[in-house]
Amino acid sequence: LTYELQLDKDKNPADQRLFFRESFKSIKKRHFKMSDRICHDYSLYMKDDVNDKLKPIRLQINYMLSSKLDANIVPSILDPTNSTFDYNIPIQKDCGYDDICIPNIHLTTSNWPDVYKIGLTKKILLNINV
Repeated sequence: LTYELQLDKDKNPADQRLFFRESFKSIKKRHFKMSDRICHDYSLYMKDDVNDKLKPIRLQINYMLSSKLDANIVPSILDPTNSTFDYNIPIQKDCGYDDICIPNIHLTTSNWPDVYKIGLTKKILLNINV
């Protein structure tokens, strides 16, 4: 059996937030024999400068039989039409009791003078309020 575990499935590589610690990649592929009972633990890390803190991190696991011999041994256990599983890891947010986050940021600007004349205007005052 071969399985592939992909972290942050919906993100392009530049925007991915979660990685496997030992490889610094977001995809892990493993092979093992069906006669073995195996449990794998993985250490993950999250980037420090994560911009998207609202959408959950989507994990996807795909499995496939490694050879035709495996398909003859366990045809009833593994359904090739249902070989993908998705899991979402929510990011904890403090968005109130309904967990709906609505940004409330306002930006206003003003400047003085209204018209800047090259060579005549010595100062420009710009106010930005967030």
